[in-house]
Parts: sequence; C-alpha cells; structure tokens
Amino acid sequence: MKFTGDDEASTRLRETIRTSPTALKAWYHGQSREAPIRKDWERVKASVMYTGVAAKFAQHPQLAATLVATGSDRIRAAISTDDWQEINGYILERVREELKPEDQRDTARLEELVREIDG
Repeated sequence: MKFTGDDEASTRLRETIRTSPTALKAWYHGQSREAPIRKDWERVKASVMYTGVAAKFAQHPQLAATLVATGSDRIRAAISTDDWQEINGYILERVREELKPEDQRDTARLEELVREIDG
C-alpha cells in the first residue's frame, strides 16, 4: 500500500481511492501528495501493483479467461507515465502466465517477468 500512515489524511485518501467509481479516478487520487507515502514506495510499487492485478483476475474468472486467451503475445498496456506502460504490460503478462496450467506456461518468460517486476 502506498499510503500507510495512521493519520486522518492517509485513512481518508485510502478510502477515496478504494471507493473510486473508475480506475482513472482511483489513479488520479493515487497521485495525491496529501498523505505520507511509504519510504520504500519507488522500490516496491511494481510488486504492489502486481499483487492487486493478480487479485483482480483471481476474483473475476471471465477476465482471467480473456487474459489467458491472448496467448503469449507481448502486452502493451494503456499509455501511462514514465515506464509504467511497459511495467503494466509485464504485470499483465506475468499474471497471464501464472493463470495458465503449469504444463502450458512459458517458465523462462515467467522467470524473466518476475525479475522485472520484483527486482
């Protein structure tokens, strides 16, 4: 979690993000500097994002099936800031490989994606 403080601003901001009606609005609120950000955020944010994306696909089997159906093509995520377009693609590719039956996974690619995301 990016905003880990126990103060009122952190609590309020986390709830605003959690209850945002769209992903874009959640992203917008997540760019806020109204609350303290965890000190190691730059180092861990890709891993934290992966955890959230994996949970989303675990909770929505139809989305998971759609992702797996994309095969093994590289995924280029929506335009984003900095290197996030590429990182979001890596996260989706990793989740896709993990959703496949073990005997259908590209283990070399999966290991590469884990290194890219987890550092």
